[in-house]
This record gives sequence, C-alpha cells and structure tokens, in this order.
Amino acid sequence: HDSEELKLVESQVWKRKPDPVPYRRPASPRNSEDGDGENAVKKDEWDEKFAQVQKFKDKFGHTAVPPLCPDDPDLAKWTQLQRQLYRETIGSNNTFRKPGDSLERSRLKRLQSIDFVWDYGLFSWDAHYNHLKQQLLLVSSSRSSDSHSNDLTNTKRSARKLELSKDMKDWIQSQITCLENPFLISKERQEKLQNIFIDLKGIASNLSN
Repeated sequence: HDSEELKLVESQVWKRKPDPVPYRRPASPRNSEDGDGENAVKKDEWDEKFAQVQKFKDKFGHTAVPPLCPDDPDLAKWTQLQRQLYRETIGSNNTFRKPGDSLERSRLKRLQSIDFVWDYGLFSWDAHYNHLKQQLLLVSSSRSSDSHSNDLTNTKRSARKLELSKDMKDWIQSQITCLENPFLISKERQEKLQNIFIDLKGIASNLSN
C-alpha cells in the first residue's frame, strides 16, 4: 500500500502545473522627446510622410494629395488621416476643442507651414473652376471676332478650341446638373457658375456632339 500511495503522490506532483510567472512588460528604449520606442517609431513614420508631402508640393505646387492616388496609395491614406484628425481636433472657431486631441499642436503647425490642404473637395472644385475660366479667357478673342452671332453659338465655336481632359469634361457635366438642381450645390458656387453659365451650356452641347 505504501508503494502504491507513493506512486500516486509522485504522479500528482508531475501533473501539477507550475505557478504562473507574473507578467512584466519588457523595457522599451526611451526617447527624450517622444517617450517610449513605439512612439519614436511612429514619429519617424509621420516625419517620413510629411517629407513626402513636401516633395509632392515641390512637384505639383500644392499639397492636395488626392484621396485616391494610384502612384502612392499609402501617402493618400496618410493625408486623408491628417484631414480626418483635423476635423476631429479643430472646432468651428478654428481652435482646439480640448487638450490632448489626436492632431498634436506641433504637427498641426508643421502642416500649416506648408499650406496643407485640409479640404480636398473644396480645393478640387476651385481648381476645376479656375482652370475652366482660364481656358475660356484663352479662346475669348475668337468670340469677339464673331460678334454678329449669339453668345451660345460663339461659345460652341470656342468650345471646339478648348483642350479639356476627361476629368474636366465630367466636372462640367456635373456642374450643369447641379445648376439644374440647386439643392445639390451651395449658393456661393451657384453664383460662380452663373457667371459662366452660357459657356457651360455651350461647352456641354459641343461635348455631346
């Protein structure tokens, strides 16, 4: 019996699980400016993307990285994130809503220093509108030579001389739709488009031919 009890005790000892070791978080390399190593890595990644935006500006003259950028989708995602954080961080009176929001003050100042485009939709609309106005000015001389014709006829003739990308053609069509449905567009944009409404109609008519 003694030997059988000894075997039973030994078996229970072997089956016993070791006491759990208390978890201790591994020490992270410290950084005097950013805290732990993880924050330092994130800072490096942010600085890298910021530098890429600066290069984008040097190349194109602005910082309006489009939301869909086939050449650099990672940069597009990063710029969209900064715009989202800006909307969450900055109140309607252009002040911080509360301390400690997502977009740090130092980063906000750096982005503002390079004229970072916070509202891509607004930038895109203004860019299309201004480009079209410039194109119309370039062909306005031909309209004056045909002063005996009505404005719409002159615009159709001028439209044939316009060099418009597919993107610009699509934009023109969409603006005409907005003018026909005013609830789709702001009053400010309505007024701007009304100034060139005859031109828009003439161009659109020419595009459909």
